[in-house]
Amino acid sequence: MGQIFINDDLVRELAAFAKAHGLSVEEQAEGWLRESLRRSAANRDLRTKFNEIAAMSPSGPAHTDSVELLREVRDR
Repeated sequence: MGQIFINDDLVRELAAFAKAHGLSVEEQAEGWLRESLRRSAANRDLRTKFNEIAAMSPSGPAHTDSVELLREVRDR
């Protein structure tokens, strides 16, 4: 399995980068794609955790923005 077609200019840039790092174009492209997918999954997990933490906050009265509080203290 596995062929993808990309712009020739991009292939040339990728080849130059791969050569500078002692890799084939395929190795470099595969490494970048794997890293991108790993980061995407990690970001999804992080967003899920953020949403879980946000759900723990009470949903009552609105909270004052901390920036407003800092400005108020500074201006005293």
